[in-house]
Amino acid sequence: MMSIRENIKEEARKLAICALYSSKGHFYAAEYWKHLHYWLGVPLTIISAVGVYYSIEPIGHMLSCVVFVLSSLLTFLNTQKNRDSHFYSGELYDELYNQARQFMRIECTEEFGQRDEELKIKLDRLYDRKYKLDKFSLQIPKRAYEKAKKGIKQGEGSFDDKLD
Repeated sequence: MMSIRENIKEEARKLAICALYSSKGHFYAAEYWKHLHYWLGVPLTIISAVGVYYSIEPIGHMLSCVVFVLSSLLTFLNTQKNRDSHFYSGELYDELYNQARQFMRIECTEEFGQRDEELKIKLDRLYDRKYKLDKFSLQIPKRAYEKAKKGIKQGEGSFDDKLD
């Protein structure tokens, strides 16, 4: 049977793993939105310039329609805002990951000298941060999560196999 301190450390380990996957997933989602922004924005810029050059010819009118569609997509999808939101969430989950690791590896040791009750209160605070992040962060797309999972398993980022 595990002691209360060992259970607290185990819960902190689970929290750290969850935060790591969320962090990486959000970073991959941010990368997706950044690429989509460029995939729509760069052609939009080029087509706009060509459309202006041919503005009085029929091809100019057709290019104006393409510009309208791409501009509308950029506005509707709000790629930059989605990218920024995922990136910010990724940074906050990364911070939580590092704090959970530090809590588990340093504060939960006997040498650190904290009572089990104090450790439980600190663990609860870490979980409260996670729940708030979960509530206000955009959902991680399945593709981004799968990519993060694969990257973590391959040793990407700050993954530490002692957590898995």
